[in-house]
Amino acid sequence: MTPQLTPEMQRAIAAHPGQPLLVEDSTTKATYVLIPESTYQRVQPLLYDDSEPDVREFLPLAHDAFKDAWDAPGMEAYDDYDAHRKQP
Repeated sequence: MTPQLTPEMQRAIAAHPGQPLLVEDSTTKATYVLIPESTYQRVQPLLYDDSEPDVREFLPLAHDAFKDAWDAPGMEAYDDYDAHRKQP
């Protein structure tokens, strides 16, 4: 069984095309997110992937995310951090 959109939902979708629609269950007050099926198909693997992550996939992302911080003035002091550490 596939429930049908109410006229209110159709108007809300038309007013904000391409955007997720928050829908509230009037009985339980639970909120749901209504998205197009094509969007769901794209994100479904991210939501239900229970495989072990491959750390190697994240290294390029981490490099890109922190590149500006690493190249910031003053950060060169960390390039040779161990040489400047006080020995106990």
